[in-house]
Amino acid sequence: MTIDLRDKKYRLIEYIMAIEDKQTLDKVEYAINKASDQNFKKQKELESAVRSIRTQVTLADIDQEQPYEPLNYAAFKQLADQIGIEGDIDELLADIAD
Repeated sequence: MTIDLRDKKYRLIEYIMAIEDKQTLDKVEYAINKASDQNFKKQKELESAVRSIRTQVTLADIDQEQPYEPLNYAAFKQLADQIGIEGDIDELLADIAD
């Protein structure tokens, strides 16, 4: 924590301590709770997206955990024909770039 951040926290505490109106304190508490809930949700989302790195993993482990089945050419050709894209590759790439 930097000194500036600590100073800011102390200033906020002093400000809150100076408030005598219950309604104002309720609003401050609501705002703090709302900000804390949003930060907590963001932290949980980040934690759920991050996976720890394993130091001992083999290619066989990866193959078993993430099975991969290659697509053969006949199946690929059938899917490509179903899409029905016409035109040469340069036109398609130009369309994507736009």
